Amino acid sequence: MVFVLGTVGYYGAYIAYNGLLPVVSSEENRHFLSGFGFAMGYLGGVVLFLGSILLIKLHRWFGLESTIDAIRVAFIAAVVWWGLFTIPLLVTVREPHWSGSRISVGKSMSCLAETLREIFRDKSILWFLLAYWLYIDGVNTVVAMASNYGKTLGFTTDVMLITLVLSQVVGVPSTLLITWLSQRYRARPFLYFGIGLYLIIVTYGAFMPTTPIRFAGIEIEGVYVLGFLVGLGQGGVQALSRSTFSLLIPRDRTATYFGVYNMLGQYAAFLGPLLMGVISRVGGSPRYGVASLVILFAVGALVLTRVPIEKTG
Repeated sequence: MVFVLGTVGYYGAYIAYNGLLPVVSSEENRHFLSGFGFAMGYLGGVVLFLGSILLIKLHRWFGLESTIDAIRVAFIAAVVWWGLFTIPLLVTVREPHWSGSRISVGKSMSCLAETLREIFRDKSILWFLLAYWLYIDGVNTVVAMASNYGKTLGFTTDVMLITLVLSQVVGVPSTLLITWLSQRYRARPFLYFGIGLYLIIVTYGAFMPTTPIRFAGIEIEGVYVLGFLVGLGQGGVQALSRSTFSLLIPRDRTATYFGVYNMLGQYAAFLGPLLMGVISRVGGSPRYGVASLVILFAVGALVLTRVPIEKTG
């Protein structure tokens, strides 16, 4: 029950958070501010994550008797972290279109139905959401299945944790750089760049060596290269998808439109795991399953070409 409530709260807050992007930015800086938000999320996430890992592994240094006590303190720290960093949003951000009146469930459902009808009438939004659903399915599948895939290939838990931290650390500067370049030039080429990078990621993942490789004269785990590449591409794809979508939709209806956008994003990790599972079973190796994700990125990029260039910023 606690997990269900936490999940509902997280996704509900994430919809509102995405919907505020047009409120806190103009079209001139939309792409970069979207990237800045993701970059700060990666930075905050890795700081809290590393702090929690140190707390758990060195719990006696902090006067805690067991790892269970340390895990409990880490959960409390996460609560305090979320609370503290929510305060600036609540204090400084003002929504100009909020009337303060309550909205009934029936009216909300009616508004959602109207939004869906508008989406099907607006081919630019419809094609973009279809493309997004396909390629973000691949992105989410890589994130969701990376740990299990790494363990299946024989990498240790410590190696996978280092890979996770590496991808988060690399994600901060790469997301800022990609979205800054997108703001200065155009977003679509860099969105294609991110999707293309994921084509490289899944191809490398399918053939990734399980023994250390030599790089710049030192031996490193092959999965570290995968983590580095994910860090290069993930933030840019997520941030530019959000900012591009915000430029396509009505500014006074961001919450309902982003509700649909986030719904697709969260249900997106469905085709990828299914495709991986079927192909892995038929081919007899999880490597074939990872390689099959190429389909999602390639088709997603192809569908994205149907969205008019002048509408994507």
